[in-house]
Amino acid sequence: MSPRPPWLPVLAQPHGGGTRYPPRLAVDSPRKGTCRFPPMDKSRTSRVGRFWTYSAIGPLYAGIAWLDLMLPLGSAVWLLYLFPLWLLSRLSPFDARVVYRGAGLTTALIIVNLLLPQSGSFTSTSALNRSIGISLVWIITLLLVRARRQASALLENQERLRMALDSAGLGMWDQEMASHKTVWNERAYELLGYQPPEPAAGEALWSAAVHPADAENAGAEITQALKGRSIYRHEHRIIRRDTGEIRWIAPYGRFLYDGPGRAQRFVGVFSDITERKLSEEALLQSEGQFRINFELAAVGQAQVSVTTGRFIRVNDRFCDIAGYPAAALMGMTPHDLTHPDDRSIDDRQVERLLRGDIDEYHCEKRYLRHDGDVRWVRVSARLIRNTAGGPVRTIAVVEDITERKEAEAALLRLTLNLEQRVAERTKALTESQRRLRALTSELNLTEQRERRRLAGELHDYLAQLLVVGRMKIGQALQRIGQGEPREQLVEADQVLDESLTYTRSLVAQLAPPVLQQFGLSAALSWLGEEFHRHGLSVAVQAPPEAPPLSADQAGLLFQSARELLMNVVKHAKTEAAFVALHCDDRHLILTVQDKGAGFDQVLEQEAKDKLGLFSVRERMHALGGSFTLDSSPGAGTLATFTLPLSPRTPAPSAEGHRDGASRDGLSSDRDNRLPRDGNALETGQRQPIRVLLVDDHTLVREGLRSLLKDYPDIEVVGEAGNGEEAVELSKHLLPRVIVMDVNMPKMDGIEATRIIARSLPSMVIGLSVNASRRVRDSMSEAGAYALLTKESVTESLYRTIKRAADGVIGQDDQEALPFPGADAQG
Repeated sequence: MSPRPPWLPVLAQPHGGGTRYPPRLAVDSPRKGTCRFPPMDKSRTSRVGRFWTYSAIGPLYAGIAWLDLMLPLGSAVWLLYLFPLWLLSRLSPFDARVVYRGAGLTTALIIVNLLLPQSGSFTSTSALNRSIGISLVWIITLLLVRARRQASALLENQERLRMALDSAGLGMWDQEMASHKTVWNERAYELLGYQPPEPAAGEALWSAAVHPADAENAGAEITQALKGRSIYRHEHRIIRRDTGEIRWIAPYGRFLYDGPGRAQRFVGVFSDITERKLSEEALLQSEGQFRINFELAAVGQAQVSVTTGRFIRVNDRFCDIAGYPAAALMGMTPHDLTHPDDRSIDDRQVERLLRGDIDEYHCEKRYLRHDGDVRWVRVSARLIRNTAGGPVRTIAVVEDITERKEAEAALLRLTLNLEQRVAERTKALTESQRRLRALTSELNLTEQRERRRLAGELHDYLAQLLVVGRMKIGQALQRIGQGEPREQLVEADQVLDESLTYTRSLVAQLAPPVLQQFGLSAALSWLGEEFHRHGLSVAVQAPPEAPPLSADQAGLLFQSARELLMNVVKHAKTEAAFVALHCDDRHLILTVQDKGAGFDQVLEQEAKDKLGLFSVRERMHALGGSFTLDSSPGAGTLATFTLPLSPRTPAPSAEGHRDGASRDGLSSDRDNRLPRDGNALETGQRQPIRVLLVDDHTLVREGLRSLLKDYPDIEVVGEAGNGEEAVELSKHLLPRVIVMDVNMPKMDGIEATRIIARSLPSMVIGLSVNASRRVRDSMSEAGAYALLTKESVTESLYRTIKRAADGVIGQDDQEALPFPGADAQG
């Protein structure tokens, strides 16, 4: 048997009816250099690596046989050495170890397959491919295990992060810069007042929650962090979307960048720091208040260090008392200021304070000033301790009592002249009492004026704004359909209505308009009706027109009567009371009486103090009047106010004006002014109804004009700000209907209505925030067609104007004019 010829791997060789790789080429004779090619299947081609393909040119195989051998070896070098090195440089250490081990195993399998014979020949390329495939499967399996481990670790880290964020109460965001896709955790939704998962997280949702005043700064901080690659930190406010509450948050975020430096993600957390902000603000206010109290106190204040015993802080008043500037006092001790004879007493007190025997001490001693003067002071000192309970410093309040000490010395010297001293003190006491009474009177008058001022502000501004607000909402309700916006407007209208009701009640408590418009008698009648709501039946007896009183006198009597009736409700244990007002030539007398529990006359003074009647008596004394209180157990109480009347000409009454109007023949009868054809201005076709608006508030006039402009059959021909202007404009413009406010300066709506009703055919519709029975009756007697409350104008004004212009008389108008918006109690 001849020796085995050398074999070189070529492209392909038939084997067992098929094709196996790599092929074997037999060399017949080394000397001839010729090759014998086995039969080949030319329809199939083998490719090893990327470096050669099958060719049918036989002679070239002999020349490039060794080249065919080297090229696969070079490919193996690339696959088994260079490629793994390149791959290792781009993988993590763990993955690099996996690939490195897989490459080593692949190399070993290739070598074994190439060297070990199979059936008398070397291993074919199919065995090589199987070895490579096994190795690759092994590598992929290890990589999948690694990926599985990484995914598990990632989930575990995410769970830990979520638990940490939830435990810390932190909201989290994660935004992709390219797609702007944003993810929030549940705490972020909760802090911003949203309900996850709707609406979806994003910039729009975040911007909607940021307080408008802070939005610009917050956006600038984010842009700066992006450009400067810095941490984003900016405390700002948000508005919770569910409750509308303003809260403070503290975001902390950063941008994540790729290799070229482009921002890929924006991630961060934020927390609610509202409580911290409130605490800081309270601390700043407390510190500021302490600083103000310390620096501006009318008495001296000083702080002394327990360690050095020296002053560490003094205010200006202490410097004035001690006679040293603040800089000089910083190097001194209280001993340096104390008179030598008084130091022992002061030392004993300080020692007890430091030992903890006492919390504070008070003493009177003398200070030696820098100029040699001696001042008596009263020192009140307290020890300040740290959180551990150790002494830190003492704080003292120092009051200059030199004058008091001198006064005491003077009193001692005046002991021999007792009568003179008593006389002087009696005189001083009398003068002090006089000044006190004068001060009390001034305070009472000031209180009444302030009540009237506040009531005026509430009525003339706040109430009018609420009325305009209701007008605007009413207009909106007329134009909007059914749905959530309409429900919200209805709720807002109800809130404004309650606010207006409360405002009217507050105005009535401060200074009821009926007192200013109609006097004390009408105010007492109104007061009796008001107390029906408290379960007290009050019978009021008062003349139609009380004697002329100043506003201060009328207000004092009214407030005193109200206080006494309130005491009846609280203490008398009865359901009935009686109020009477009568007068003679020189005095006006007001009595408030009940048949309740009463009290013992022996305890009268104590009862007066308990019932708050001391101030009532002082007020009456200040006006030159008197106040008496008679009571006995089980027999009720009688309180009597007596006020002297100064001679003056009686003021003309409202009744006189009304009677005069009738006697002059200027009829206030509406029937004489109602047109028989529906509109006096008709000329061939129906003309718009000419309307004049009269109100002393520009906003109200604008609201009324806006309310009426939507009606084509209404023409607003003018506006007036008071009764005088209304009368003049009515003469020139001749409006068909005048919408008249009742309470106005210069001339009120009642008097203006009376004048217009006597001379013009215009129909007057009154407007008032306070539509009490007295106001309603007064407008009716003055000749008005109707009275509307301002909060009802949205629903009733247009209809009432049409009825007035068309001459429609209500069903209840046989004896009195219709007042569709009025109520009896105001």
